[in-house]
Amino acid sequence: MRDFVYIVHEVDSPLMKTVSSILLLSALFLFGCQHPTEVQVKQDTQPDPVQVTPVPVDTLTAYQNPIDSTAITPGDQQKYFAFMLVTATQFDAGGIVASSTVSNVRFLDTSRAFRFGGKTLGYWGINIGPLLTSPLTINGHSMLQIPHRIREGIASAFFGWEYYWLEGGKGGIDSVYTWSAQTDSIGTISVSISAPGPLTVLAPKGGGAYARDENLSLRWEGPAGVLIYLSSVNQLTGDTRPLMMFKPLGTSGKAVINSNVLKLLPLERHYVLSFVLANRRIIPGLTNFHADVLAQAAFVYNTYIEIR
Repeated sequence: MRDFVYIVHEVDSPLMKTVSSILLLSALFLFGCQHPTEVQVKQDTQPDPVQVTPVPVDTLTAYQNPIDSTAITPGDQQKYFAFMLVTATQFDAGGIVASSTVSNVRFLDTSRAFRFGGKTLGYWGINIGPLLTSPLTINGHSMLQIPHRIREGIASAFFGWEYYWLEGGKGGIDSVYTWSAQTDSIGTISVSISAPGPLTVLAPKGGGAYARDENLSLRWEGPAGVLIYLSSVNQLTGDTRPLMMFKPLGTSGKAVINSNVLKLLPLERHYVLSFVLANRRIIPGLTNFHADVLAQAAFVYNTYIEIR
């Protein structure tokens, strides 16, 4: 009997509890007893078993950080109120694979909430320094100060500021990223983080269509520690909603999503599989900002597919 490790975060939603129960049954179908034959294939050629975890979406605030472009989960957004992110991203929808490297920095003031319809949708984005005299930089490049945008469905509002830097087409070639600033509101910033190595997804192919009643094979090449998120994609807005996380428990670069799991998905057709490598640092406040700061360098390979 080959061991299968199954982890589901406990959530309040009845739907998620139902999903958790059915996923366990799916896991038993997928990773049951395997009887070796006299001629046995090497272990590293077999798909890895995986931990399957439903992704609970934060119901208190709008989900502002899609996994496919930031590698930030709804749980991260609920836990942290300051982000220093740099993400090398590849987008494969079939045909040419687009790539970019983006840094986003935001420090949120939780004493200034943006509320609408009786619900807190977000918080004020702090202006962390005088832009012209001492701009926030990443690896010596000045970051652009932009309005902090809060979204709810197709509606949006601007509430404070955040910082943005785009380096298109390089795919995260720098091995270390450093943010620096002499600021007047949260103190001096000097934060460095190493970037993870790149990865390549071999299957499923971007732009492909796959059946719900068949197992979906996953294959990739790259360093160990990959997490795989499955999100639905709204074709009208481009927004993504994370549904499940798969954590391979080996280093073969292979895994399988069982058809019983695919049948649990909403009856939408458009999905994205985000293969994520991430290095993280939790910084317990920066001078005058009295809350944990999440610094992260990530590599994300997105494969856009249809599941029919």
